[in-house]
Amino acid sequence: MKYLSIVWSIVYQLIVIAIAVKIVNIGYSDFENTVFIILIMIYITISNFAGIYGRVTAELNLKQNRQFIYLAKLLKDPNSEDLEETLQEEADKLKKSEIKFWINAIGMAIIDIYLTLKLLSILGIF
Repeated sequence: MKYLSIVWSIVYQLIVIAIAVKIVNIGYSDFENTVFIILIMIYITISNFAGIYGRVTAELNLKQNRQFIYLAKLLKDPNSEDLEETLQEEADKLKKSEIKFWINAIGMAIIDIYLTLKLLSILGIF
């Protein structure tokens, strides 16, 4: 099941790449293609920001929870064992999502590189 999820993430990114390429090449003029490129680049920037922000926030929460559990152990809280098990489950979930995060980041980077080269060719720079 784990590999099916990873394969689906890869297939999804390939579909997104194909759609982005198709959208860029659908315009009738260089102006239309430039507008499409800029809009897709804005989408990629917002999407990547949201993904990175979510990942960083989750890692920060995990570190803060570790500190909380450490303090609970120092204060000899009887519930600290249960909290530690819950924290380990959350850490495992975060680790599993790391592969999908990088697949998404690489897919968006490929689109971004393609769009940059396409925009440079439209402008006559490349």
